[in-house]
Amino acid sequence: FAQIWCEDSLEGKLLLLDEPSASLDLKHQLQVASVIRTLASRGCAVVIVVHDFNLVAGIADQIIALNSGRQVAVGTAREVLTEKLFRDVFAVDVIVSDHPQRDQPIIIGR
Repeated sequence: FAQIWCEDSLEGKLLLLDEPSASLDLKHQLQVASVIRTLASRGCAVVIVVHDFNLVAGIADQIIALNSGRQVAVGTAREVLTEKLFRDVFAVDVIVSDHPQRDQPIIIGR
């Protein structure tokens, strides 16, 4: 973040992030998400590898789901983060519901 934050134009810039919110408390996870959204709104392309599905549902324009390194789904959070995907890819039953305040899905373990 520090390397590009103060640049005047972020057009054409690419930021690669691997689990940027891992080991952070909720307050700092939300701060990281806010910074990512700000950078993207300033024209920076951001690619994130993350396993926190609720976090990614709130910040990603597009999601690519992988299974054993192969693409199994691509699209918006609503298109990709489905109960079927979680059963097929992660062998887990979840409830995918609507976030009560934002236009995004929320994933809840059963």
